[in-house]
Parts: sequence; C-alpha cells; structure tokens
Amino acid sequence: SGACEACPPLTYNFGAASCSMCPVGTYGNADITPSEVWIERNNPIGANIFPPPLTGSSRLRVRYSINSTSAQEDQGFVAVYSPHDGPSALEFYNTGTITSEFGQVSDGPLGQFYPDNANMEWIIAPPGASQVVLYFDYWDIDPSGDFVFVDRCVDLTCASYSLLAGLNGQGSFMQNGLYVSDTGVMRIRLTSNGWNTRQGFQAFFVTQLADCEDTNHTISGDRYGLIRRAPTTVGRCEWTIAGYEATQLDLRFLQTDPGAQAGVLSIEEISSSSCMPCPPNSDSSPDGSTCICRTGYSGPDGGPCAQCESGTYKDAPGSGACEACPPLTYNFGAASCSMCPVGTYGNADITPSEVWIERNNPIGANIFPPPLTGSSRLRVRYSINSTSAQEDQGFVAVYSPHDGPSALEFYNTGTITSEFGQVSDGPLGQFYPDNANMEWIIAPPGASQVVLYFDYWDIDPSGDFVFVDRCVDLTCASYSLLAGLNGQGSFMQNGLYVSDTGVMRIRLTSNGWNTRQGFQAFFVTQLADCEDTNHTISGDRYGLIRRAPTTVGRCEWTIAGYEATQLDLRFLQTDPGAQAGVLSIEEISSSSCMPCPPNSDSSPDGSTCICRTGYSGPDGGPCAQCESGTYKDAPGSGACEA
Repeated sequence: SGACEACPPLTYNFGAASCSMCPVGTYGNADITPSEVWIERNNPIGANIFPPPLTGSSRLRVRYSINSTSAQEDQGFVAVYSPHDGPSALEFYNTGTITSEFGQVSDGPLGQFYPDNANMEWIIAPPGASQVVLYFDYWDIDPSGDFVFVDRCVDLTCASYSLLAGLNGQGSFMQNGLYVSDTGVMRIRLTSNGWNTRQGFQAFFVTQLADCEDTNHTISGDRYGLIRRAPTTVGRCEWTIAGYEATQLDLRFLQTDPGAQAGVLSIEEISSSSCMPCPPNSDSSPDGSTCICRTGYSGPDGGPCAQCESGTYKDAPGSGACEACPPLTYNFGAASCSMCPVGTYGNADITPSEVWIERNNPIGANIFPPPLTGSSRLRVRYSINSTSAQEDQGFVAVYSPHDGPSALEFYNTGTITSEFGQVSDGPLGQFYPDNANMEWIIAPPGASQVVLYFDYWDIDPSGDFVFVDRCVDLTCASYSLLAGLNGQGSFMQNGLYVSDTGVMRIRLTSNGWNTRQGFQAFFVTQLADCEDTNHTISGDRYGLIRRAPTTVGRCEWTIAGYEATQLDLRFLQTDPGAQAGVLSIEEISSSSCMPCPPNSDSSPDGSTCICRTGYSGPDGGPCAQCESGTYKDAPGSGACEA
C-alpha cells in the first residue's frame, strides 16, 4: 500500500520499481516527455504544404512517417535549423574564397541579371569542415550556353576536382536535391556567353547534414545545418536537434513536393530536464549530471567540445584546455604529441601560410606569375582543366636561393665548372662572327647530369648551327648529338636538353655570310619533373621544375631551402594554351614537419636531419656522396675519410 516516491536527483525512473542514473552518453534526471507539439501529430503534409518557420526551445524533436497508402508519392523534404540568437546567414555576391560555415551564395540581388561573358567563381572552404552541403533555392540560367557548375575539390586549390553538377535552364531543390562535397571544399562556377542572360541563382550552404534514420539521433543546433529526408527514402525518420549553447532554436522547411497526403510530420519541444544525449565529442560525467569533453577535445562541461588545434593536445577528459605540444613534437590524434615521423624534422603539421598566385587563376599563353621571393619552403601545384587538357604544352620554372650567387653568364668558350649559369655567344643584340667555331664544355664536379634550357636561338639557317652534345667525359672525344639547331626558336618548341653523364658540350659554327643574334641558354644540374604526389627538392642551389609537354594529370613539388632562408622562383617562356591549367604557389611554415633532404634521415631527437653513412655534409644537409677512395661508416656530419 506504499505510495510511489519521487526519484532522487540525477536519477530517472527505470522499470517503475527503482530509479537509476541516466544511461552512459546522456545527462539529466527524467524520462523524455514532449512539452509542446508545434504541429498536430496527424496533420499530413502535401505538395508544398509546410509548417511556418518555427522558434522553439533548445530541444526540438522532428518525426516523419509515411502513410502506407501513399508511400510511393513521397519525394522527401529538407529543413534548415539554426540557433535563434545566432548570426544571420550572410549572402555572398562577390567571388572568392568563403570560410564561413553557413551562408547564401548568389550572383547578385534577386531580379538582377548576371552579365554577359561572365566567369564567376566561389570556393567554400570552412576551416576544419569535413563536408560542404549546397542547396539551390533556385537557378535561372540561359540554356543556350550558360552554366552554373558545382565541383567537389580535393583541396583549397581546386587543382584536382570532380564535377557534381552542371545546371542551366530553370530549377530548384525539388528537381535536383542537394550537392555534397565530402572533402570540406566546394567550388561554384557561373559562366556565360555573349548573349541572353537571366536571373542567375541563389543557393544556401552549411557544413552539417543529418539524413533520415529510423531511430532517433541527436545533432547540435548551435550552428546552421540541414535535416533531409531524401527522395525514395523508405520508412520513418526521427531527429533531436539540441542546442547546447543556444537557448532557442529556429526551424524552417525548404521547398519540396512530398506528394498529397504522403507523410505525417510532428515537431515537439522536449523538456530540458530530460535525459538528453550528450553533445558530439563528449561523454557523461561520473555523476550523470552533465557531459564532459573527451580527450583530444576542449570546451566547457555540457559542450560544445572542439577538437584540439594542430600542435596542441589534451590527454584527459573534462573542461581542461588544450596544451601546446612540447618542442620537436607534433600533434598526433589530438590526445597526445609525438616526434616528427622518421625522415622528417620540425614540430607541427604542414599548413600553407600564403598563396602567391590566386589559387584558381588559369594560366594561358605566356601568362605567368612575376618572379617571386618567398620563405624557405615553397609548394608548387599545377593541374589541368579537363575541358582543355589537350592544349597543355607544359612549362619550366627556375628556383634558387634568394641570397645565393647570381647566375653567371659565360661568353668565353672553354670549360665551365659552375653548377649553374647562362651561356651565350655574346651580349643580347650583338651578332656572332662569320666563320665562327665556338665551344663550351659544362662539367660541374660530381654532377650526375647537366640540364640546358634555351631562352632563345636566332641562328642563320643557310648553314650556321648551334649543336648540343652529350659527352662521355671531359674530353668529349666520345659524344652523342642531342640537338642541332638553326633558324629561330625557344623552349616551347624544343624543350630541355639533358646530358646524363654530367658533361655537356655546346658548339656554335657559322659560314662566311649572314650572321644573326646567336643564342642564350641557362644550365643547372638539378631537374625535377612532374609527379602526381608531392616530392621535396633542395632549394639551396639553382634548379628547374618541369611539366613536360604531353604530361597527363597534376604535378606537385615542395622546394625546401635547408641553408637558404628565402627562395626565388621564376617561370620561363612557354605556351600552356588558353585556360589550360590552374597554378598555385604556397609558402609553407618553417615550423612544419618537413621531409629530410636527399641522402639524410631524422636525427634522434627529430630536430634536424643528419647525413647517412657514405654521405657527408652539415646537419640539415645537403649531403654529398663520399668520393671514390673515401668512406664514412656512421651517420652524422663527420667527413668522409680516405
């Protein structure tokens, strides 16, 4: 005959015979009980019949089910949720890079037509986002050649991308749905021809998307996001939208057509005294009264919990702050810090700090960036627009230490032992003599190759020639002809010439009549060809990076100065074809975990790189192979011994 008693604080009723704490992953002290129904539970939603925009408590539960008699008519819906007191969704008319987590993108105010010959571009790249979700309110694009494109980009450069959509005519969500880039970077492009424009487009983007699930799942309402019941979804859906910082939430349904009598929708406020799921990246506190951030995540009790930034860590759950990693370590999994991986040195993840060229500025015929001076780490990336890949003719760029020696110019014939320089028959504009027989041998000590690039040649075609030879040794007694040139030309016609013996000869011969301006060429001993994956090359000496004609795919290089504090980069003459490629050049923080230079490995503490056995040089490189007759049997900066 005893009466039912109230459960103690921080417990909830479990089976009516006892009270227990909230289950793991939740917090509070009572069963979930809706306190207000915003939409009558059995009010079917038909074609474009939606609840008005709603403002509710910090907990909203949305449920949707199908009438079995009309399930085949269901086309789904989308709703946007947001904190009531949060910032409004910004509208971006100007092209460029957008780092906001939510907003609207449009070519201009509603009713204003986009221009002829438009080439507008937006890149949406919120820091740390795992996805970008785009919803079109509408598009009205002239179908006679104008398009709005949506691209999934591999990274912020959009050098590598896949097309999600190419739209024209008129349309809206109910025809095409959402577009999702699962890389966290999305690009929108609007292109138009020279006639007939229309009103353009308006789209909404977020970084949070919760699809339909049969069982209830909780999502954070502290930021803008979307809930979606995709067309052809079968069964019921349920979401709980929980504001951990927000005290009220807004919910707005977007255009769709679920079909007459297709579904039943209910939207409920949930009491804040309920056992509520913990916010993302947190777990129940020991007493179940709140939720605490996990290791690797920081924030107040109750959330939200943000992942520790690169270079910081947190190794215990709770509200403690993320701490900086100790020197010579880098962030590894956010919960601990480790030394840089074998083969690298430094103390942080690689993060570009400056983009020298607008990331999506196509380079056309002889359109190149000006000569650049950057930090001791430059990353160069290049990719092809799929529509014009066949036009790509490649390019060459020369890199060098900014404070290093200038490239010497050699007019006098003879043997040249420099690792880099320019060779010419004389000053620019001065004609070479009749009956010339001029010869240069380029033989840098220890070089495995000599690479020659012609800025130009202007050789009389009636019998004069400039020859390039691959010599077996310094005598050039045995050689093979790499090129015999006359007339007029430059790199874009003939490319580079490489002697893989480390010895090259250049000869200029002329007959007794008609001379011209001769030639000018640049030589180095380092050449890095295009590779799809990033590879590191030393910037402490002059060298060339090359995307050879007919190369397919993307290229990436990291030019690292181990002794040089700044690097120069200069692009040489070429013709990649109109709109052929996209080029980005980034400075990389010197605090990054950087690859060791060739022939070296990480030091024991990871602070630098040391030369391997058989190679000698200072810590940090460069490391040269021991000469014939010498050896070095331990890693480090020791000298090779006889």
